[in-house]
Amino acid sequence: MRKFVHRLVTGALAAAAATGMALALGAAPAHAETNLTMVTRAGNGYAANGGGVFFNATGEIFTLYDQRSDGAGVNVSYYYRTPDNIWIYPADLYYGGGAGSSKSFNKSIVDGSSVYIELCLIDSGDIKEATCTSGVAVA
Repeated sequence: MRKFVHRLVTGALAAAAATGMALALGAAPAHAETNLTMVTRAGNGYAANGGGVFFNATGEIFTLYDQRSDGAGVNVSYYYRTPDNIWIYPADLYYGGGAGSSKSFNKSIVDGSSVYIELCLIDSGDIKEATCTSGVAVA
């Protein structure tokens, strides 16, 4: 019984010391990456699911899908807030390759950033607001 108590106490002290060292040395906190999948809504005369986006948080890859023969392309606006609370506003992503096609965009986003994404159909440079959907992921 004595050995068990001794091991328990020394184990707890070792764990506390390791935690204290990690905090003192500035170990970075872990973050949970979250992917995001969205499709466009029906509106402005366009059917639902005319466009889509998949955000892969691990590689910060946006894949845009043009899913219908409706003459419209897919537009993704995104911005993100870094863990240091800095807001970044990159240029929009556009793809209009035709029904059933897709294109991936590999972006560099700081790990742990909250990524705010808006997906819309776009036709002749005009964003079709009624088709837009939005969501949040973590890079």
